[in-house]
Amino acid sequence: MLLKVAALLAFFSCPRTSPHPPCGIVGDAARPVALLPIAADGAGNLHALHDGDSLQLQRPPQGGFVIYAGVAATNLNRCLLSAAELIDPASGSPLTNLDQRNADLVDEQAGYFWPPDIFQTPNIPACPDALHVGVVNRSAILRVDVQDIDGRTGRAEVRVTPVCGDDKSCACLCGPNPTHC
Repeated sequence: MLLKVAALLAFFSCPRTSPHPPCGIVGDAARPVALLPIAADGAGNLHALHDGDSLQLQRPPQGGFVIYAGVAATNLNRCLLSAAELIDPASGSPLTNLDQRNADLVDEQAGYFWPPDIFQTPNIPACPDALHVGVVNRSAILRVDVQDIDGRTGRAEVRVTPVCGDDKSCACLCGPNPTHC
């Protein structure tokens, strides 16, 4: 028994290697923070967003529908907090609630550092629509704000349209009257 306890103590006291590099500057800290809006497709792969792109509404394990979207970035600390929401371009009012996630930007692609997966991007809660405005097929602005652990901040915005995939309940739950589904 004493041998088992000693083995467990030794195991838990040994330093573990992190799967991600330690926090530190990616890019050039003397330059302005540069952000690239990104989102997940239906297969969970992250890709860059451009004005006019569609955002896939996806069903997370907890139910409803979310949009996995955030930013790839450079010229800041790789350890940051990312917050995202959809905004009505006409009124400037929120179309969704805000979600924020800690992220470790580890994968470099074309000069930007990306989060390793969708779990380190905000999961924007889109449906059922708590704000009762309906987001599906509606023009919106994806707004992403970041702050790294050194206090550097940035904002990225891109015009997008949230769309449903193959899930038949998406159009109703993400429309303006989700209680009538």
